[in-house]
Amino acid sequence: MAIIKGLLNKMSVRTVSFIIFQNIFILILASSSYANSPLTLSEAIQRALKNRYELGIAEQNILKTKAGLIEAKSELYPRLDITGSSRYTKTIEKFEPIQVSFDFLGQRYIISPTKDLPEYQSDISLLVTQRLFTGGRISGRVEGSRERIGQGEIVKEISKRDIMISVANAYWELKRNEKMVEIEKEKVKHSEVILQTANGRYENGAISGLEREKAEVDVINSRGDLLQAETSKRIAEDRLLKEMGIIGTDKEVSFTLKDEPVYDFSMTDEKIIEGAVEQAVQLRPEIKQIKRRIMANEADVKVAKANYYPQIDLIGEYSWIGWNKDSLDGAWRDMDSNYWAVLLKINFNLFEGFATKGKVSLTNAELTADRLEIEKQRQLILTEVRRAYNNMIGKAEMVNILHKNVTFAEKNLETAKKQFELGVITINQVAEYNISLSDTRKRYINALIDFEIAKAELRWASGSELP
Repeated sequence: MAIIKGLLNKMSVRTVSFIIFQNIFILILASSSYANSPLTLSEAIQRALKNRYELGIAEQNILKTKAGLIEAKSELYPRLDITGSSRYTKTIEKFEPIQVSFDFLGQRYIISPTKDLPEYQSDISLLVTQRLFTGGRISGRVEGSRERIGQGEIVKEISKRDIMISVANAYWELKRNEKMVEIEKEKVKHSEVILQTANGRYENGAISGLEREKAEVDVINSRGDLLQAETSKRIAEDRLLKEMGIIGTDKEVSFTLKDEPVYDFSMTDEKIIEGAVEQAVQLRPEIKQIKRRIMANEADVKVAKANYYPQIDLIGEYSWIGWNKDSLDGAWRDMDSNYWAVLLKINFNLFEGFATKGKVSLTNAELTADRLEIEKQRQLILTEVRRAYNNMIGKAEMVNILHKNVTFAEKNLETAKKQFELGVITINQVAEYNISLSDTRKRYINALIDFEIAKAELRWASGSELP
């Protein structure tokens, strides 16, 4: 603290002020990097894929399965172990060795324990073990690990697709609310013009006070609708920011959405549904995931059946043994003898309580269930594609109808304004035409946005990439 205070004392007020201003300017630039910047749907998706944690979590799970593959492969290589021990033995002085003798094949053998055992004994052994046969357990584990890595990649792809469709929905919902705000602003503007005209005609005695008050009420209601639309827009902005994975100070900024909803006549071609169905079966990651799981379960069956076979290991050993009656240090220093050996070890489970049979039955059941699941998933995907296509066709028809209605409503409003100026109709009737036009425009924009969302859902259902 003393050093910092000393530095601050030496710095001039102008220098400190410049540094503070510079830091504030940098923070303003950082916090406004997204403010009012034009944003396309493609850019929004790319930012979401960069910021969202789901893909990072999926990547870490892939790394975990890759580590499992390394562990499974380790049994394919020789294992090298080194062991050492040291032992102290105290001989009982009064112990009398007992000799055991027996005859075998005409030869007499005598076993006589040595009374004077070494007090300190040390040994070091170097062991090399190579698995020769495991009944398919190692290869099954390796195959299963590889398939689970593939499953992890597909899970990452599924997460990516889910993020893309959620961002697309949020993007078009915000666009919908932007359009609603524009319509409400125009509605307020029309209401204010009508009110201004009504005030003038009221002063001239052309209309009653009740009609003028009706115009004032329409302005108030229009402003309330505008406030509600702006609130919905802010909520939609927060949703898009959340889907894009933007948090912190960026949560307060607003985007200017660049993409506009477009009615694509080519999307209503009946041939699209045929191609979409075929494409979905080939590209949808859900089917790929189940296929990977089937292959992993087949590998698990091989691992489970490995216990029906013996395990054969080849072991090479080289040992050094030393002893000393005086000190442990001498036993380590004077290695008096050594030997080497080659062993062939066979391990066979004769009985383990039917555990292997249970494992094999369990994995076979899971395998059968997955084969049934893939057919079920195929039917679900076909249903999703057809439902998405029919939904899109319905939205397209609604866009066509409402587009014509908007044109008629605009002409009717213009005609009503001219009739009002001529005194043919009342201000209330003009207001009704204005409200009718606003409502028709809202329905048209909603239908157009719904059509964009329906197109995105059809692309998602058919396995296509979103823009």
